[in-house]
Amino acid sequence: MSLTLSSRKMNPLGGGRRMVIGDLAFDSSYPFGGESLALTTLGLDKLDMVMIAAKLGYTFEYDFTNNKVKVFAPAPPIVIEEEQTIASNQVTLNYPAAAILNIATATQCQLLIEASDTLAANEVQLQPPWLPAKDRPLRFMPAHRER
Repeated sequence: MSLTLSSRKMNPLGGGRRMVIGDLAFDSSYPFGGESLALTTLGLDKLDMVMIAAKLGYTFEYDFTNNKVKVFAPAPPIVIEEEQTIASNQVTLNYPAAAILNIATATQCQLLIEASDTLAANEVQLQPPWLPAKDRPLRFMPAHRER
């Protein structure tokens, strides 16, 4: 990936300092750790401060040590309650779960059990916890068996 600076305007601030105003454009990929932004691209030999306006929910930070622009995606919303319909004895949440306190059907609360436990009636089995949430959907498997 590379950054392109356009509409660059150099404004003198006094004391030998200058301010550069311009538009940064990213291409279609983003390298781990940020995108390099060489001082020569800005027409400067030293940076005192970098301000990059947020856009489309993304925020930006300049890494002075490595001369890189880091991009941060918007955080997902905090969901207090999510209503789902059980299909094929499982549910996939719409949002990542920080904590699950309760799962209930229309008639009763379900007991939460670990992935390694055997599923029984009125229980919900959490999927394997060792996988990071970004690598798998968080699924529940409620048992609908009669005793």
